[in-house]
Amino acid sequence: MGADLAGANLEGANMSGLRLWRVTFTGGNLREADLSDADLFGAFMDEVDLADANLTGTYMSRATLKGANLQGANLAGIDLDRCNLTGADLSGADLTGSNLSQSGLRGANLTGATLTDVNLSRAYYDSDTVWPAGFDPTQIEDLYFFGPDVDLTGISLDDSGYGVDLSGMDLSGANFTDADLSGADLTGSNLTGATLRCASLRNIIASGAIFDEADLYGASLSSSQLVNASFRGASLLDAYLWYITAPYADFTNADMTFSGSMEPVCGSIRPSGGSRSSDLRAVNFTNATMLNFDLRSSTVKDSDFTGADLTGAVDNVFSVWVNATCPDGSIISGEVFGETCLP
Repeated sequence: MGADLAGANLEGANMSGLRLWRVTFTGGNLREADLSDADLFGAFMDEVDLADANLTGTYMSRATLKGANLQGANLAGIDLDRCNLTGADLSGADLTGSNLSQSGLRGANLTGATLTDVNLSRAYYDSDTVWPAGFDPTQIEDLYFFGPDVDLTGISLDDSGYGVDLSGMDLSGANFTDADLSGADLTGSNLTGATLRCASLRNIIASGAIFDEADLYGASLSSSQLVNASFRGASLLDAYLWYITAPYADFTNADMTFSGSMEPVCGSIRPSGGSRSSDLRAVNFTNATMLNFDLRSSTVKDSDFTGADLTGAVDNVFSVWVNATCPDGSIISGEVFGETCLP
């Protein structure tokens, strides 16, 4: 992490040619600042005012510029790949020859912007994005629209491990079969009824996200943050849920069966299904189908398995069961070593 200059008044400052990797400028005033040839790799510039700033030759790859004011800015030839420009004001900006590949343009205002020869490969936008008059985003190859019921089978937005910002989106009914959304921020997003078969969802942040009735057959959600996420009635057959953090998640009526087959699932052999080495505190598994589910080395505290089918489920001595409600309504207090809800 670089220096913290959040909220700083740097109007007219000369920072030409400086190496400003991951510096935080959030909410700052950079009007008329000279940032020519500066290296702003990964800088945090949400809500920054860059009006009339000199950005000639500036390198801004992977910067976050949510809500930033870039109105009328000269961004010609600038490298803005993998930037988060959600809600940014780019009206009247000159983006001639700039690189916006894999960047997020959700809700961005590009009214009157010049987009001649701009690289928008694998960039993404939504219904709130405003394009220049006469510009048709549907005619741009590999420029992706995100919204309800879209078909994005096989999409791979970001192969750098940084992930993309899809937080708060309505993606209900969308088709993400075989998609790679690893590391994506899906906080608070609605994926009700979405198809995510064989999708790579490793390391996603999906706190409060809704996956109700979604098809997640064979999907990999390993090492993901699923706090307070809802999977009610979802199909998680042969899904890979190891190392997840899921306090208060809801899997009511979900099918979480591990088939146990040695045949490849979504192109790879799965040693086991379930949520091995996971944080499963206060999770609702009411009436879930959890055949052959792997709970080894997981923390199962204050969780509810009322009516769940745990046939063939496994754990080990490293699992922690405290105050858990078993399928028959009995309570595992945790006072007896090795006591679990497993049959």
